Order: sequence, then C-alpha cells, then structure tokens
Amino acid sequence: MATFEDFMKIDIRVGGIVEAKVFEVVRKPTYQLWVEFGKR
Repeated sequence: MATFEDFMKIDIRVGGIVEAKVFEVVRKPTYQLWVEFGKR
C-alpha cells in the first residue's frame, strides 16, 4: 500500500491543451495532444 511519503514524491502539474490532432497511425481512435504547462 502506498504511504503519504510516496504520494508526496509525485510531480502533479496542470496544463492547457494548445493543439489536438487525430493520430491516424494507430488502430483505435487516438489524439496527439500538445500541452502548455507554463513556467516553472
């Protein structure tokens, strides 16, 4: 089971989708996403 210390090691970020395109090379419908995370 994960501990609180394990959870604190996770790097969680929020970003905005800048561009999305259909990725036609794969069998199942998939999208390529370009995400802007901003400055650190």
